[in-house]
Amino acid sequence: MARNGIIHYQYLFSRDEAEIVNLWQQLSNHQLGTESPPAWADLVNENELNLLKEIVIPAGRALLFEFETITIVVQWLEGSPAQLLPEVVTSPEDADYLLGQTTLVVAPAEELDLPRPLLQETATTVTKYGLLRHNYANRQHHYYHLLPVADRSLEPLALRDLPLLDLGFFCLNQELRLFKDQRKMITQDKREIDRRLASILHKQKQLEQQSEKEKSLFWEETLQELAQLYGTLGSNALVLKNIEATLQLDINRQSKILLRLTKESAGPKALLTDVLPEFSNQLKDFHNTSQQLQLSLQNAKAAIDVVQTQVELIHANETVLLQKEGLSLQVAAAFIEFIVVIYYSLSIWKTLTPETTFHHIPALLKLAVVVGFASAAVAVTHFSAEKFQGHSAARSKLRISLALLVALFGLMLFLSAIY
Repeated sequence: MARNGIIHYQYLFSRDEAEIVNLWQQLSNHQLGTESPPAWADLVNENELNLLKEIVIPAGRALLFEFETITIVVQWLEGSPAQLLPEVVTSPEDADYLLGQTTLVVAPAEELDLPRPLLQETATTVTKYGLLRHNYANRQHHYYHLLPVADRSLEPLALRDLPLLDLGFFCLNQELRLFKDQRKMITQDKREIDRRLASILHKQKQLEQQSEKEKSLFWEETLQELAQLYGTLGSNALVLKNIEATLQLDINRQSKILLRLTKESAGPKALLTDVLPEFSNQLKDFHNTSQQLQLSLQNAKAAIDVVQTQVELIHANETVLLQKEGLSLQVAAAFIEFIVVIYYSLSIWKTLTPETTFHHIPALLKLAVVVGFASAAVAVTHFSAEKFQGHSAARSKLRISLALLVALFGLMLFLSAIY
């Protein structure tokens, strides 16, 4: 490659095939011939850049690369930058199919006729290919000026390191615009949820004058609402973790390229010391937001635990009340059963015994025998139910009750015979 010239890169979304075809057609209109890929094509392909096409155009060549979901159109022109600038085919900087574009000017230090952004304030990075000045004032169009060293091939820089590096910066900027919008919505959700949590805790103090039923209804509705809020916070926390992972991966990739560019180079490294740290600071901001969200998530979990405890206490009180009511009903049922058994036992005894004989049996004795018989009958039904439910201890009690029942029935027959 000549030691001066212009290399222009355009990064387009591969899905916009019509725009890519149109741009390539504009370059093909000036085509002078087709060249087979040169020896450095292997270098490009080894670094994830897939070379699709290459044609000869006036003053240089045009190349078409593909990298993941991006298509890169490269115009590589050799000669005086001042004369070549008007020949470069560019795209509107606000085109929605364009991720960004880059202009690299390769020229010695005495070259003064440079693109305007490179005549303004620039930062400097010393690379193994030479001194690289750069201006990122325009978010959609980056400008570089390379003052090349005399003994090093520029192909690895022009067709590998620089397009990968600048594409990475364009992608990071695009991701940050999207991620900042997501963070804004997540922060708004967090504020609303924090406000709602504070409101719930405030309402807790106003429940003292309400009935247990109203308290139970309030806490159950609150628990359902808190579960929804917790789900929202959890989803947002996962989004932030994915954002952090994506940014960290892209920053690491940029750092790797920059370290390769600046290896064994002494001097200022603005890309490493100024540009890349700006993205790292953005990553820290997202991490801080994630930490704050984790705190809200913990507060929501604590609120859920408190409300769940309140609901369980109310349910426990309701269960105790139901148990007391059930016990009362069981006692009442057992008493009624006892009275009914007494009545029918006395009636059956009276039916089976001659009337004159039955009246001769003392009333207190009849009452005692019938009460005992009824008690034994009730005990037999109770212990039988326990036995069928699997209570092993009920077997011996059932035998005793049955024996007492039979004995009292025999006593009834005996009394009928002796009176």
